[in-house]
This record gives sequence, C-alpha cells and structure tokens, in this order.
Amino acid sequence: MRRVFVVEDEGIVAMELKDHLRERSYEVCGHAMSGEVALRQIPDARPDLVLMDINLGKGISGLDTAERLWVVIDVPVLFITAYHNWEIALPSARNGSFAFTAKPFDPDVLAANIESTLVRHAAAVARRAGDERSPSVVAGRG
Repeated sequence: MRRVFVVEDEGIVAMELKDHLRERSYEVCGHAMSGEVALRQIPDARPDLVLMDINLGKGISGLDTAERLWVVIDVPVLFITAYHNWEIALPSARNGSFAFTAKPFDPDVLAANIESTLVRHAAAVARRAGDERSPSVVAGRG
C-alpha cells in the first residue's frame, strides 16, 4: 500500500483528499496544515509521496516547504493548487521529483497523477543511482 502524506491548510479539502485517497487504497500516513508542521512530521512518517497545496496560508509556501523537505528526505511531491500559473513551478524544476494537479480535483485524475509521479520519481532515483556508480566503475578500470 502506497503511503501519502497530505499538506493542506483547508480542513474540508484535506478531509476530501484523505477520503478519496483511502477509497483508492492509499494509506494516509499524516496530515499537516502548514509547511512548518509538515517539515517536522514528514521525515518520521516516511511517505512514498507528499500531496501538497502550494498556497498554505500564513507561513512558508508549499513550494518553499518542498525545497526544504528535499534536503532532508528524497520524496516526490505532487502539488495540488487552484492556481494555474505553472511558471511558479520553475524554481522547483531542478529537483525533478514533483508534479502538479489542479483543484477542484477529479479523484481518478488525482490517482493517475499520483501513480505517474511515483513512476517518474522511481526512474529519477534509478538514474541517479546509475550516475553515482559510473565514476567508481570507470575509476576501477584504471
């Protein structure tokens, strides 16, 4: 069962997200209503994916939360947002372990986005692992 941590400051939206995730056999391993709380809870929750709102009200944004999170744990983030200006994603593009989906969300589209984000992240991890092994293989031949 895939573990998803939800970061959403709107209580009703968070409840709806968690219900839809459980209906599709995801384990909701935690919920935070702010970036600061998310940064404290996510490493111990060990999710397979973080579903995070970009606009988290007061405090740090979802984008900033993800940037700080990626320093601590290698976890893909699926941003969910009512804002459709994808240019805000550019600062996060260097990590590659993220995707966006829109609010209001369709539960089937959300599940498909979760799965595609997990597949892309697994491919990125495998690619990085291959890149890390390459220099040692080359060095061992000399």
